[in-house]
Amino acid sequence: SPWPSRLENTMSITRHASQKAPATEAPPSGTALLLVAHGVKGGPGIGAVHAAAMRRLGLFDEVAVACLKGEPGIGNTLRSLHSQDVVVLPLLMAQGYSYETVLHDQLRDASSGHRVALCDPLGADPALAEIASAMAIRTCRERSWSGDETTVTIVGHGTRQSIHSRASAVSLAD
Repeated sequence: SPWPSRLENTMSITRHASQKAPATEAPPSGTALLLVAHGVKGGPGIGAVHAAAMRRLGLFDEVAVACLKGEPGIGNTLRSLHSQDVVVLPLLMAQGYSYETVLHDQLRDASSGHRVALCDPLGADPALAEIASAMAIRTCRERSWSGDETTVTIVGHGTRQSIHSRASAVSLAD
């Protein structure tokens, strides 16, 4: 099974690579999905749209979204979940400061009693390059642009607190 066989309490978070299974393969019964967004103007922004789409798929018993900054926060959101096992998928671009420090600290501090499996940030998934390439190709076709005469520019931001943000943008460009 592609799903973690053993989920741990948030005090010792299980980390594993992003799921390799097709999105149509359901997790074990009793599993919730928690999407974690950075937070836009105090709310989950596009994270709420993604959570609604995941709910419609019906793969998880529960799907929730939380914010690193703003509301709903991670602690309150975890406490609102009935499922004991929670897969946390960060809607972040890199394993940078927000992932390594802010998210880990908030999960560790959330005294929810849930067993949590923490995925790599969505932006670190190698499949993102395929998606970005397909979007660029589609845009070129829609505008009748030649791929040989078109440049795709990857713009990323990061922090001096972590080199991983830059590495993620460079990896995507490569």
